[in-house]
Amino acid sequence: MKTSIGLVVPSLAQGGGVPAVARFVKDAALRAGRFDLRLVSLSTSTDDLESVRLVSPSSWLRGARTTAGEWEGL
Repeated sequence: MKTSIGLVVPSLAQGGGVPAVARFVKDAALRAGRFDLRLVSLSTSTDDLESVRLVSPSSWLRGARTTAGEWEGL
């Protein structure tokens, strides 16, 4: 039985160093073959439709939303 782990990172769509580190951790976990990896990318942009913004109380009413997506095969 594989151990389930979650890789939580801020917005992979933004690029930069965070996706590079996430890629390293993802590849290492998958290479080990002992883990069931789930990736969670948190919204960091006010333009993101899934975001709940502190300065926009109207976004609080609908609450947090999730969307399924794919990043490098996950």
